[in-house]
Amino acid sequence: MKKITISILAAFVLLAVGQTALAFELKLEDTTIAGSGIVSVTVKGAQNLGAADLKATYDNKILKLEGIDLGSVSKNGMVEFKDDNGTVSISFVDPDGISKDGQLLALKFSGIGEGVSDSTLTASAYGTDLKDMQVEAEGGKITVGGSSLITWIVIGGVILAGILFFFMKKKKGGPEAKA
Repeated sequence: MKKITISILAAFVLLAVGQTALAFELKLEDTTIAGSGIVSVTVKGAQNLGAADLKATYDNKILKLEGIDLGSVSKNGMVEFKDDNGTVSISFVDPDGISKDGQLLALKFSGIGEGVSDSTLTASAYGTDLKDMQVEAEGGKITVGGSSLITWIVIGGVILAGILFFFMKKKKGGPEAKA
């Protein structure tokens, strides 16, 4: 009897360890956009991910969702979405399955204001065998506005031109010219 109890207990432990091994992560990456940009949903640790239903939130006072494309890890997938005033429902399917880390989805946004959107992400997922998969979903921050690199380069160029102009004018009209 003791052997049977230990065997059953060992089977439950193996089952629990097996289910934990199937857990994977989906993350809405922290991103800063100026004008427009891509916010990635990344996948890490998935094995034969066949489909997922996701729900993401964002601040629709500063962001406008323009579309959603498949990311680099899906070669044969499809994505559909419905945006409802800052809450987007996303359905993803790939019959070949996803078993590598990287960008699962690319959310295309336009900035319509400035600020930070503390965005959330929830998900349920299914393997290529249509069985439920354990998934941990994590939201992120989308920062809209601020200055882009190009803006700083232009500002730097204007300042440099002003300094050069000042020194050139001073050299031509300085005290040495009166003698």
